[in-house]
Amino acid sequence: MSSDTWARFAQDPRSPQAARLRASDRDRDVALEVLGEAFAEGRLDHEEYDARSTAVTSAKVLGDLTPQLDDLVPDQSAAALVDR
Repeated sequence: MSSDTWARFAQDPRSPQAARLRASDRDRDVALEVLGEAFAEGRLDHEEYDARSTAVTSAKVLGDLTPQLDDLVPDQSAAALVDR
């Protein structure tokens, strides 16, 4: 997973302006895909995957998705530090 993951959303869910916007089915699908990859890589156990995927499926606004993904997807600013 790369920092480009955040660009796959209609609006970046980390943005305070976008956090209150309604999440679309596509936004939830992106989040579920990230969770599936993390589970397949062994970064989430089955119980945590189930809890997070339930939260993503029931997310109403983009800001609801961020807590489920923020420890799985690198932040662009952190990625920029590695490139130096």
